[in-house]
Amino acid sequence: MSTNEIKSTILSCIVSGIKKRVSKNVVSKGVSKFGSLDLFKKHYVDRAAKKLLKQRMQPEEVQKKLLPKGEQSFSIDKNVLIKAKLLKKPKTTKVEYKDLTFTPKPPVQWTSFQAYVESMTEHSCLRPDIYLDNGRCCIGCPYVEFCICGVKKLKPGKR
Repeated sequence: MSTNEIKSTILSCIVSGIKKRVSKNVVSKGVSKFGSLDLFKKHYVDRAAKKLLKQRMQPEEVQKKLLPKGEQSFSIDKNVLIKAKLLKKPKTTKVEYKDLTFTPKPPVQWTSFQAYVESMTEHSCLRPDIYLDNGRCCIGCPYVEFCICGVKKLKPGKR
């Protein structure tokens, strides 16, 4: 359809049902976007309805708010709104707080001193102050006998 054939027309919004005269420029842009005037009519959303939809208002609420008096509500094709990126999830204003009471775990009872040292040195050194003060060596550490730390070194020097 050439621009000479396009004229301003009266279109009905698919959300609110408002009938408005749409200018020649808007019709030509819509036809170029959708391919034909019929498809543009099936996808036409009024400016006021677009504004409310972008504020995350649901289409049914927009229809109730903008529907002209004397007209009955109608079903809205939500697939068209999804394709136009106008249908979004509503914002939740209510915040639910979970019960955040602190319940401490009971203290761990180790069967022996060896079990205590092994569990405490599984991931890191129990006495890094001794390790670092002795030139990265475990000489003088009271836990060296049962230590399973990955950085355990018994002699000073290169690894």
